[in-house]
Amino acid sequence: MFFIQAAVLGSWLPRIADVKTNLALSEGVLGLVLLALPAGTITALSIASPIIKQYPIARILLIALSAWVLAFILVAASSSAATLAIALACCGLVVGVLEIASNVEADSIERRIDKRIMSRCHGFWSLGAMFGALLGGPVFGQQGVSVLNQFLILAPLTVFISFFATRQLTFTTPLPVDKVTDANKTDNAKSNTRFPLTGPVFIMCLIPMGIMAVEGSIMDWSAVFMREQLHTDARIAGYTFAVFAAISAAMRLSGDWIAERWGDVLVVRLSGVAATLGIALFATAANVPMALLGAALAGAGVAIVYPLTMSAVARVNDAHREDNVAYLSIAAFSVMMISPPLIGGIAQLFSLRIGLLMLVPGAILTFALAGKLKAR
Repeated sequence: MFFIQAAVLGSWLPRIADVKTNLALSEGVLGLVLLALPAGTITALSIASPIIKQYPIARILLIALSAWVLAFILVAASSSAATLAIALACCGLVVGVLEIASNVEADSIERRIDKRIMSRCHGFWSLGAMFGALLGGPVFGQQGVSVLNQFLILAPLTVFISFFATRQLTFTTPLPVDKVTDANKTDNAKSNTRFPLTGPVFIMCLIPMGIMAVEGSIMDWSAVFMREQLHTDARIAGYTFAVFAAISAAMRLSGDWIAERWGDVLVVRLSGVAATLGIALFATAANVPMALLGAALAGAGVAIVYPLTMSAVARVNDAHREDNVAYLSIAAFSVMMISPPLIGGIAQLFSLRIGLLMLVPGAILTFALAGKLKAR
């Protein structure tokens, strides 16, 4: 599920420039239009959890994954900035539902099999994003396939794969008796209304925020930094994010084993240290090797914190897992959306190096709050 969701998104990212050209959009207009997707996502995260409580997760995932790829057909078929923004907002609404449902289901599977999988799920999200980028760029883009035809090809494949994949979410391994009892109590306690944000959940929402700001800013600004500050060519600038993404994916795929071996609190603390050192090193880099080392450290630091916090926040109140997951997702997506423009504003007033250094306190906050993670 994580891989499919990310692959669809990844296939869209390399085609943004084609849509910009086709619709003759300026950079400023495109920037505003692209905000529609995260705005739709945050809206969905704010209202979707009561709906998700009502229906089987497998059904929700099948419908949402199908709607996710079909919505990009509307994106590709857009004829103006206004229709593009509406279509992207629809995509955001769908992916907000996917974010809650997939993470809640990953937590449920962890409980049923008594084994960590959350970090690996997010690792497969990273792999899916890279796979999708290859589809959208070298496979479709460079072969001259239109954006609309690309998603017309991907839509039936995605729906077909999602149909058979979601059928595997019907469990054959029964829960232990004590867990069945707890699950029944949980079902009876669930409410159709949003559960209020509690103190422990609020603290956990703070834990990954600095990390997510680092991730969002590296995604948006690393290439610009390498070109403008270190005067590299486009190839080296591209390698910078590739190093960041590859290290992050590798850490996520091994994150369950790492957390099992060393414990959530220590892993999150070390991640906060790595992210802090990484972004500081990157922002002050005087040469390419130093910047690549900073990007690698930052990638290792941001990789595991969010999935570990996701597992922890789902256990704060079993009766309202969907609400807790939604709150954490809102916090994470909001800071990822807001931090890059803020960095750009600071860079305009001072410099991009100063802007990136402003991320250091948030990464330190992750280190400081790691002890608040709920014990497994």
